[in-house]
Amino acid sequence: KYIDSVGYRDSWAIIGRKGASPGSVQEAWHRSTTGKVILDTTFVQIAQSGSITTSTIGPVSGWQQLSIDRVVPVGAHLTVTMLGISKSGSTDTLFVSYDSTSVKLQNISALRYPRARLIFNLAASSSLTSPTISDWSMKAQSPPELVLSQNTVSLEKSTMQEGEIITVGASVYNAGSSMADSVLISILTDDSGALRTLKNTIVPVLNAQDSIHVQTQYDSRGKRGNHSFTFQADPNNAITEFYKSNNTAVIPYTVLADTLS
Repeated sequence: KYIDSVGYRDSWAIIGRKGASPGSVQEAWHRSTTGKVILDTTFVQIAQSGSITTSTIGPVSGWQQLSIDRVVPVGAHLTVTMLGISKSGSTDTLFVSYDSTSVKLQNISALRYPRARLIFNLAASSSLTSPTISDWSMKAQSPPELVLSQNTVSLEKSTMQEGEIITVGASVYNAGSSMADSVLISILTDDSGALRTLKNTIVPVLNAQDSIHVQTQYDSRGKRGNHSFTFQADPNNAITEFYKSNNTAVIPYTVLADTLS
């Protein structure tokens, strides 16, 4: 009702509602220099039902147990749905629990679903008495964490004469709390343009807080120029981890022309 009265530098505010008739909502207007407009109100909405969706949980290397501390009055309802999230990002409903305060999760494959979300659906009774959740927790096994960086690789030398054979290697650490199995470690070079593999090693088991060193020989004959070695842990992304950015290291090197040839 005040909008047509608003002039230059006037203060005006309104809290509207779709479908409201003119003059039925909060509105205020002050002329210029007479002060600011403040609107203060409270909205109360009684809902018969609603839902809560958690943020993404994981990644994990093993699901164990879901525990819920809740109160469900007579006539009210509370269900929990677990959505499994695959490595590709697709989701599947893994279970719907209606009245359990504890759900065993060991049968859910963490290899297939390393991440998940929970959806709590709440419905009040006819007298509008609502179910309540005071606490919930998810027990799961943290995944391994492979670490490979420029600080964990070694070159016998980064500048060599053409024809020299040097040793190159990398140490891969498992900084996580679970073992990693069938860990593929690769050492590659781009001395032919595209990357070519110098060595592939599969480590059957790399225990938590343990490390493994892999090395190979590099023959620089006919490879003069500036190149780089690439070291990779789990290049096929077969192992669930929190971070993948610490699985690759690239180290430059130079092969000098043999001036005697």
